Amino acid sequence: DGSLAMLTVDFSNAFNMVDRSALLQEVRVRCPSISLRVEFLYGHAARLYLGDGHIMATAGVQQGDPLGPLLFALVLHPLIHKIRDNCNILLHAWYLDDGTIIWDSEEVAKSLDTIRATGPGLGLHLNICKTEIFWPSCDESKLREGLFPPTLGGRCLGEIAQRCC
Repeated sequence: DGSLAMLTVDFSNAFNMVDRSALLQEVRVRCPSISLRVEFLYGHAARLYLGDGHIMATAGVQQGDPLGPLLFALVLHPLIHKIRDNCNILLHAWYLDDGTIIWDSEEVAKSLDTIRATGPGLGLHLNICKTEIFWPSCDESKLREGLFPPTLGGRCLGEIAQRCC
């Protein structure tokens, strides 16, 4: 089908950038049994030592926290539901900050718009250098038509693309 498209999604520095207020809200709603522990760990800025000084971390999950992937997934959850509810998508599958969305080009573009509109409020910012659109047959006209951002890499499946960000 000439209108079929696949979008691969990647978020920039995702684990370090998730919004902690969104994280705490999702934990309270979806995992109340661990909310006190998570509030203790993430309810305030964390002092991170760097050489002789320190910085205050106010976003993201702590590196090495065994709950980190779960907490990240909880922040991603509302975005996944918004895509499901607002877009007619055949498939969208996620493994933490990497997602794949497949269906009609217009619906895939609509899901990308949803990610761009909703993601930043959750601390999820697209890594445009790693987010790409693919077509089963050459239809790069979609990039020229304005359906997808011109900075998004586009190619036909099986094609080797060179791109520099």
